[in-house]
Amino acid sequence: KNGDVGYIDQDNILFVRSRIKRLIKIKGINIFPYDIESIVNEEKEVENSIVLEMKDEHSSYIKLFIVLKKEYKNVNIDNKIKIKIKEQLGVYSVPEEIVYVNEFKRTLIGKIDYKNLT
Repeated sequence: KNGDVGYIDQDNILFVRSRIKRLIKIKGINIFPYDIESIVNEEKEVENSIVLEMKDEHSSYIKLFIVLKKEYKNVNIDNKIKIKIKEQLGVYSVPEEIVYVNEFKRTLIGKIDYKNLT
């Protein structure tokens, strides 16, 4: 009801993953970051991912941030992810930029701090 998407782990700890209400418009097409993140997070190498809308002087574009699992820290999965997103969601959902980060900083209440990602 509150617009958050998350899960409870085996220790009954609540993890908030995303907001349902986030929306990106690319060339008039509605793109839901949660849909892209869900596809990326299915990959065995991925611990977590975040999609943000970025803007340049001409238009908006999608930027994908990925935290890889420790055993895959030096792996590049850009092409695999782009192909999978294109097949499942369409060309407008494919991120223009993919950045690998070590972790996502969190707010005091445990949500991912989107303002720290750029």
